[in-house]
Amino acid sequence: MFKSKLAKGAVIVGSLALAGVANANGVVILLQV
Repeated sequence: MFKSKLAKGAVIVGSLALAGVANANGVVILLQV
C-alpha cells in the first residue's frame, strides 16, 4: 500500500517537474522571438 502511494507521488512530482521544464523552455522560446 505504502509503496504504491510512494510510486504515485513520484509520478506526480516527475510530471510536475517535466511540466515546469517545458514551461520554462516555452518562456525562453517566447523571449527569443
